[in-house]
Amino acid sequence: MLILDETKIEIAQARKGISNSDLVSKTGLNPGTINSIKKGKRCKPETLHSIAKALDVDPEDLIYVASWELDLQ
Repeated sequence: MLILDETKIEIAQARKGISNSDLVSKTGLNPGTINSIKKGKRCKPETLHSIAKALDVDPEDLIYVASWELDLQ
């Protein structure tokens, strides 16, 4: 299960001019599901794939990465 980054999703939406309702339509996901994912609820890889495809981004670009997980060397 994955955690997505709300800010990254919203930036991708802004770049594509996709509203939340457009995202719901393009993914086929429930609006509550999209909202929960944006608020930090874990999601399945196939859900990430649907969102990334709708936003035309690499799925990896939407995954939340905690600062302590980054390799800062």
